[in-house]
Amino acid sequence: MPVSEYVLNQPRADEFLEQYEKLVALLTDGYLREDKHFLTIAIGCTGGRHRSVAMSEAFAERLRAQGVKTLVVHRDLGRE
Repeated sequence: MPVSEYVLNQPRADEFLEQYEKLVALLTDGYLREDKHFLTIAIGCTGGRHRSVAMSEAFAERLRAQGVKTLVVHRDLGRE
């Protein structure tokens, strides 16, 4: 998708995803120790239809590649 490609090719987009991945890994350890099975993660932007959608989908791909069952919900899509 052109919008996703544009967003993901911006400077530091990959760095953001890498750092977010590290943060979630840190949180996951604690959640697993406490026998919690769900973690809600939010990525937002001003309109909720471009940057956050692209970044959320890219982040979900990373999680799925690690075998993490992932559900993505785009709260603001369709609210135009």
